Amino acid sequence: MRKLFLHIGTHKTGTTSFQSYLMDNREGLGLAGIDVCTESHKGLGLIANCISLANAVLRPSLMTVARMTGDAKSPGAWQYAKAVTHVAKFLSNDAAAHFVLSAEAFCFARETSERAKIEKMFRASDVEVIPVVCFRNEDAWRESWSDEIDRWTPKFRRPHGEGMGDIRADWYFDKKAILGFWRQIGDVRAIDFDEAVGRDRSILPSLLNAMEIEQVGDLDTYFRNART
Repeated sequence: MRKLFLHIGTHKTGTTSFQSYLMDNREGLGLAGIDVCTESHKGLGLIANCISLANAVLRPSLMTVARMTGDAKSPGAWQYAKAVTHVAKFLSNDAAAHFVLSAEAFCFARETSERAKIEKMFRASDVEVIPVVCFRNEDAWRESWSDEIDRWTPKFRRPHGEGMGDIRADWYFDKKAILGFWRQIGDVRAIDFDEAVGRDRSILPSLLNAMEIEQVGDLDTYFRNART
């Protein structure tokens, strides 16, 4: 069975660097049998951060950055149907041996309804879903995430949610809950961000290894975001 490596973040663990690497080397990865899921966004063009796909399955009460800035529409049946169609088309590439889909917003998922939507999204395809997640030291994670929220705050058009809808709350940093959720979907491959960066100066080698991808292209370009 072919594999779909579902990269779910978490935030502030080199995700942007990894997605840039995927886009820059998409052709070479394709020749190696690795297909990368992409989305087109106004002002950004084609990117490997599947923001819309993730937001299509997340609970309506959750105020993600993309929802608060207006970059993602409120979830509904139409948005979810579009996401399912997009994934089905992506996974229909018979020339690919494996697939990579990256969106750190997936790490917000906690509820049974979200799991059902994720499972349905991939059920029709003959692929094994393997979630890949990175965790960093919680103090550093909290600090960098707070800085990220502050950076986006001037662009927010909608207020933060409440309780499980507030991405600033303690529930977001619950590693056990994240692992428990995704282990119901696939055999999770978890990476220690701090250990990986301490060893390789970047998270990329560990991510590529977890996804069984042989390196294509030079990684040095992407080290600039390795610790942010």
